[in-house]
This record gives sequence, structure tokens and C-alpha cells, in this order.
Amino acid sequence: MHMLTRIYYELLAFLFPSRTGVVWEQIQYEDIAARYAITTIYSVTNGVALLPYRDPRVRELLWTLKYRGKKSIAKQFGTLLAHYINEQHTQKQNLLLVPVPLSQKRLRERGFNQTESIVRACVDKIPHLSYSSNLLVRTKDNEHQARLSRKKRLENIKGAFAVDDPDNMLADAHIILVDDVVTTGATLAEARSALIQAGARQVTCVAIAH
Repeated sequence: MHMLTRIYYELLAFLFPSRTGVVWEQIQYEDIAARYAITTIYSVTNGVALLPYRDPRVRELLWTLKYRGKKSIAKQFGTLLAHYINEQHTQKQNLLLVPVPLSQKRLRERGFNQTESIVRACVDKIPHLSYSSNLLVRTKDNEHQARLSRKKRLENIKGAFAVDDPDNMLADAHIILVDDVVTTGATLAEARSALIQAGARQVTCVAIAH
């Protein structure tokens, strides 16, 4: 890991300390799969979540993936996302997975997009599934959403996404827009809105946890 990236993660770990008391290395996929339950995200149109963020095992894995850069964890969530797609969308055609993007600044700091890693792991389980990591782009270096009020989150994320669709991928695709954690739903809602305004006919929002 690059020295600057390591410093970045150490800083994140200091600012967002884990309080679960759970050791992430001891959490198996079966532990996460046992907590799988599709729930509606009422603040996001056509939005669902797969896991409860309040569960300490779920929270510890997501925290460790995001704030310590342990990318191997993405495989567990990618496997669960693949299960959801096979269960809920197996009969649908032209599915296209789109991860919620990071800003270029945050991507350089972190070194990877944790949601894109989850999507890639999902596609590894369903090889015929398509995904795009550059269809939706982030146009603003927003302040971290985690410590903002709902009102501030809405203001902070407004106009933060744009769609780059040179190959007309939106025309016939059913987009599954993926994010790792949803709290107020402001980020997912704004990203979905950008896709709809660009011509997407159907967008299902899926959060790994809520």
C-alpha cells in the first residue's frame, strides 16, 4: 500500500473509530448471509437494502472495507449482491450494475472505490452480468456525508453526479445502482435522479446496508 494511502486510512480510522467489538477476520460469509433481509429504503424511489447496518458484524465489515482498505471483504458483499440479483432479477434482461462513484480527489486518497469492488465481486459470480464504472461520474468533491445532518446532506450532494453515456448504455438497460451504506438516502437519490434525467428508463437502487 502506498505510504500516502496508508496515512489516509490511519487518519480515517482515527476519525471514524470502530466500536463494534467484533474482529473482522473472524466473520464468515455465512454470518453475513444469515442476516440477509431485503428492506425498503423509503427515502429512495425504488430503493432496497440487503443488510441491517445496526448489526455489529455487518457494520464491522463495512467499516473495515471502507476505512482500512481491506478489499478482500468486498467478496462477501459481492456474493450477497449476486444472490439478491439471482433471486430478484434473474428473469430481467439487460441488467447493468452501476456503483455510486467517488470523487477523483477521494479516489486518489483512498486508492479504490469500495462499492465498485463489491460490484466487481458480484460480476465475478454472474459472468454474463454487465457493469459500468464510468457511466456515472462524480462532479464535486463533497464534504464527507457521515457527520452532516439530513438537511446538510441534501445540500452537500445536490448536483454531485453527471452521466457520461457515449455508447447509449441507458437506452434499454435496467440499471441496478449500488451503494455500500445508506443513511438518509440523499446520495442514492441524487445519483438515481442524474441517471433518470439522462434518459434511464428503470433504475433500482440497492444498498448493501441501511
